[in-house]
Amino acid sequence: MGGVELLLDRFGDQQLGAKLFGGLFDTRRKGYNDRIRDITEQREQLARKLERTEERLTKQFSSLDNLLGKMRSTGEFLGRQLSSLPGAQGNSGNGQ
Repeated sequence: MGGVELLLDRFGDQQLGAKLFGGLFDTRRKGYNDRIRDITEQREQLARKLERTEERLTKQFSSLDNLLGKMRSTGEFLGRQLSSLPGAQGNSGNGQ
């Protein structure tokens, strides 16, 4: 093999190697980019789910807080009504 033939042969080997490794790198890069896109979509879905959960829990908390206020008010009302009954004053449970 002459010098020019050897150079052309090596050049051909380098080009073939570049195509093989370039294809491998392109495949890996595409795989990584696909994975990044999937993870990004999952994160966005999770963020939306967390927002819905936060809204639901906030509504539940408000409803419970409102209910607790009504129960407290009812308890105070019943306490006043019971204290106004005859014999409720000073009744310590000793039969008087």
